[in-house]
Amino acid sequence: MTGIPGVTTSDIMEEGAQAVFDANPGINILDKQPGFWSPADAKGIMETWLVQYGDEIDGIWSGGAQMSQGIISAYLDAGLDIPPIGGGEWQNGFLRLALEHDIKYLAWQYPNAMITLCIDAALQILAGEPVPRFIDFVGKIDNSDPFTDVEGADYFREEWSDDVHGPITMPDEKLAELGFTTMDEG
Repeated sequence: MTGIPGVTTSDIMEEGAQAVFDANPGINILDKQPGFWSPADAKGIMETWLVQYGDEIDGIWSGGAQMSQGIISAYLDAGLDIPPIGGGEWQNGFLRLALEHDIKYLAWQYPNAMITLCIDAALQILAGEPVPRFIDFVGKIDNSDPFTDVEGADYFREEWSDDVHGPITMPDEKLAELGFTTMDEG
């Protein structure tokens, strides 16, 4: 399930996934549709796929954690075992569901926090300093490496709302002020 067609982030993820599929002839793609990074859209698509393909589905590629939440919801509503999911990201709601239902997954990162690197690069340019043409955030932002269900519990934050995409580079107090925590204010 892809993200939003025409959005560079989504297209790059889709191209990367397709390259892996092409290099592994044993992978049989049953269908591909955009889920528009929407849990509701993804759930509807997954419900259709469950009716259309049923037990033929033995793994799912999801181009975004929000969609993975919808995929999981469709399986839970159908009372079916959830196959491994490729794609997830550090999105707290996805991680909560994955932990609650012992879902196998591989999550890559495309963190919102990478904007800090973009701002730093812009400031360097304005200061007349050279910057690389491409900046890979992996290794430059803590906890931005890909991870699996084995490490997922290390990333999940019970005090964060389901909407939070890590890694977060601001203090929990700021997240609370912005309404992204479930911390008791009293």
